[in-house]
Amino acid sequence: MLFSVNKMIYYPVLAVLLSGLWGCNMFKSQETQIREVVKKEAVRVDFGLFKAPSGNLSLVKIGERAAVGVFFIHGAPGDMGAFKKYFTDSLLLEKAQLFAVDRLGYGQSSDGLSAEKIKNQAEILIQLVEKLQISEVILVGHSYGGPVAVRMAMDAPDLNIRRVILLAPALDPDHEKMFWVNRPLSNAWAQKLLPRGLAMANREKMVHAAELQKMLPLWKGLQAPITMIHGTKDALVPYENVAFIKRHYQGEALEVISLNGENHFIPWTKYALVRDTILKYIQ
Repeated sequence: MLFSVNKMIYYPVLAVLLSGLWGCNMFKSQETQIREVVKKEAVRVDFGLFKAPSGNLSLVKIGERAAVGVFFIHGAPGDMGAFKKYFTDSLLLEKAQLFAVDRLGYGQSSDGLSAEKIKNQAEILIQLVEKLQISEVILVGHSYGGPVAVRMAMDAPDLNIRRVILLAPALDPDHEKMFWVNRPLSNAWAQKLLPRGLAMANREKMVHAAELQKMLPLWKGLQAPITMIHGTKDALVPYENVAFIKRHYQGEALEVISLNGENHFIPWTKYALVRDTILKYIQ
């Protein structure tokens, strides 16, 4: 009985604590935050909703139509606002149009059917890129967004992908880290107490290694050019992922940038490097 009472206290307290951490920047909507960032730069910004059989995706387009589109894919948890600093970069906007989405289960997007599966996340993004009729696309995926970008390239070799840029991507099923909190948070009513983004992130985490296993046979057919940037001190997605991609990628255009002592938060801590890497392949 004591164990049962403790468990009843433990889950809601944990959920409330995480809710506070996750919700501290959510008093303003993503759209409001992004508009506030871009309005000073007089940059064109368009929000929309892409409707598909597997779900609805909230998206943002930044800048004018261009031959190259840069498509940002966030991690878990996250949303399109994760990349808002890039949305006002004049160097990027001179050369490309920028796109970002809330992945299925996050932000203003719907949960979708089996949204925790990488294949399903990739499928609706492929449909969106095709709908947008981008001549050439550069995919930029951070953390969980990395394998989603890779799966897009695996499943749609005709998508005109100029480059896949992976920022601390979680690719290796044998080095997919589980944390003590993941199993308790997979409890059905703990899921109901969590903010939606955290609940979705935990759902993805619980099946992520199995989803990466499903991708293993597909690596041999992957030819899209890849750049991988990873920190040697990444405590969330181990640096062993670099060795994994070197073993499994059989294409002719792999670039690996190792950052000594760097952590998992490369899109923000190494902004200039990421921006310059994108520019390199736009040009």
